[in-house]
Amino acid sequence: DRGPSDFDNRHRITSSFFYNTPSFKSATGGAAALGHVARNWRLGGIFSIRTSTPTTARINIRRPGYLFNATRPNIVPGQSLNPRAKQSIGCSDPITGAQFLAPGAPLREPDMFFDPCVFTLPEPGTIGNVGRATIYGPSIVVMDISLQREFTVVNDWKLQFRTEMFNLFNHTNYRTPNASSMVIFTGRGFNPGVGRYVSPSTTARQIQFALRLSL
Repeated sequence: DRGPSDFDNRHRITSSFFYNTPSFKSATGGAAALGHVARNWRLGGIFSIRTSTPTTARINIRRPGYLFNATRPNIVPGQSLNPRAKQSIGCSDPITGAQFLAPGAPLREPDMFFDPCVFTLPEPGTIGNVGRATIYGPSIVVMDISLQREFTVVNDWKLQFRTEMFNLFNHTNYRTPNASSMVIFTGRGFNPGVGRYVSPSTTARQIQFALRLSL
């Protein structure tokens, strides 16, 4: 039950670069010593940013006496199908009547990344008017860099030092929520785990070092 729109990463930018530091051969005195340390390094990196994979709002509720049960909710008139506002419009549970979210309640990742209050239960015997793949999560941002230099040790022996840093800015990227996190309503009312991220899509910052001797 997945179509092309479920894999719609419509915006993606990827760039890479390499930079070799100058040799500083004309420097003298203290500048020469500093130049000896700073020269012949090679800096490289890959930067990637893309929009997230869209997800679908669902309901999982059965109505007594009805053979057909809707799997999609309705949208509150005037509200966005991609409700990524910072605050909730507020709502009460349609089954218990208890307040689920107060108006102005903050929406924070990873506990709740969209406002479930913009969705309502369709009338028994009707289907919901919300389409598939309308909710987009936060963008995926990754910056990886490497720094290396090669030294002459003895005769033609070369010693290469290299360090690599993955997810340099330690940006938290979340995996597309699983199906249970996208269920707005169940037979007991609002799903308490709605809109919750359960796992990251990339690792935290990682740094590694390497030495390679070429004879």
